[in-house]
Amino acid sequence: MKIKILVIAILVSMLLGCGLPDSFMRAQRMPTQGGGAPMVFGGVNRDIYLGNISDHPADMDSIYNPSGKYGDPNSEFSIRNTKSDYGSKTSNLSACNPDAFNPPIIVDRYNMVVGVFTLNESLKSTLPPAIIDPLRKLCK
Repeated sequence: MKIKILVIAILVSMLLGCGLPDSFMRAQRMPTQGGGAPMVFGGVNRDIYLGNISDHPADMDSIYNPSGKYGDPNSEFSIRNTKSDYGSKTSNLSACNPDAFNPPIIVDRYNMVVGVFTLNESLKSTLPPAIIDPLRKLCK
């Protein structure tokens, strides 16, 4: 529930062009189970798990592993699938649509939103080139 509230607050702040105060972001920290790779969530409510951003070749949840559910170019939950809502060049939910207004988000292991996973340069994102550059390659 806290994640949904946080995501809604971030979406509203993005639409209004303002950020959330640091104190609010710190108050929402909740440790999670599992590894430390950043996770990708998409969908209208950004509650659909789309894998993680791990470059470890054996990580079956990695968006970069073509053998896993989230890296398979034929999976409905893969950013690599150009026909899926999350990988097409036309879907408003897609990381690969440079005009998407509701693309996936990246969440850290504390369930903190760290950025918007998108090629849409008009959406404010603090993601480093180490994350955005591989996304450009995935979206070709």
